[in-house]
Amino acid sequence: MPKQNLTQYAVLGLLDLSSRTGYDIKQFVEENISHFWNESYRWIYTTLDQLDADGLASARAEDRGERERVVYRITKKGQRALQDWLAEPAKPLKIRDEMLLKVLFGHAVPARISVQHVKRHQELMLERHHELDDLERELPGMDLDAGGRQHLALTLGLSRRVAAAHLKWCEDALKQLQSPRRKTGTKRRTRTR
Repeated sequence: MPKQNLTQYAVLGLLDLSSRTGYDIKQFVEENISHFWNESYRWIYTTLDQLDADGLASARAEDRGERERVVYRITKKGQRALQDWLAEPAKPLKIRDEMLLKVLFGHAVPARISVQHVKRHQELMLERHHELDDLERELPGMDLDAGGRQHLALTLGLSRRVAAAHLKWCEDALKQLQSPRRKTGTKRRTRTR
């Protein structure tokens, strides 16, 4: 692949686990790896078409009653491309977190607004924690080989630790923001020349 496109490698990796339709890929992403990876239907189907055109995957039409399904399978060339990409070091994580940006600039508004942002984040992290619990319980019955289950469990382990760290941060942040010593809104400093 000339230009590195992480969607292509994500789709190749999922096809390496088993042959799938675009719908199957989207479902697997939503149900099993959304704690760290998301893809839109549009990009999945665009990517599948490109992988097929590049010879990295092959498409096969299957008749399923009223509708025809197109099932994609990784090719030997696709497996080599996936293995080459897997051998490369991962790029550093870049984060764009709107909630943290709002907390950073929270001095410009009453404390209750920052408190609302942190409480909402806390709710989302609790939801994620419960979703990860559910996924961990479902893991043994998933249609993956032992290696696939082990590696999915590793991603769940980190995601659980990240969610726990976020929850602890929310607890600490709320204590600080709700402290009586916290000033609500500060005056802007004027620069002197």
